[in-house]
Amino acid sequence: MKVLVTEREIKKLISKGEKEIILDKDCILTPLAKDLINHNKIKIVAEKKEQSSVKCSFKKIAVGSDHTGVKAKKIVLELLNKKDFEVIDVGTFTEEAVDYPDIAYNVANRVKVGEVDAGIILDATGIPSAITANKLPGIIAATCYNEFSA
Repeated sequence: MKVLVTEREIKKLISKGEKEIILDKDCILTPLAKDLINHNKIKIVAEKKEQSSVKCSFKKIAVGSDHTGVKAKKIVLELLNKKDFEVIDVGTFTEEAVDYPDIAYNVANRVKVGEVDAGIILDATGIPSAITANKLPGIIAATCYNEFSA
């Protein structure tokens, strides 16, 4: 399974004074992670799975949706569970109308305080939830429609 290395993991290494990084062969570096590695002149030493110095994967994910995303959320939860992620479903659980900012804030805040490693928010367009989540300091949320945009 491909695993994602984000800016957060690279910042942790930098804070420890690391100048070299060992990534396993299944790691995918985000653009911000690559920029941080280059800017701080961190050397990528090897790509040996058994020696990885970076926590390359998210283990715990919060997932939430407004009423327009309940059906899609069920599919996402099934996929994440099959991949052995620990998932926290923060709602909503029915198609009765709810305020999307409450759900978006709940997911984003759980990421911010470190309760989860990542969050997924589903709503009709994704834009309003991303805007809401981005209001929390330290959170970066984007609207993604497919694998490429993600």
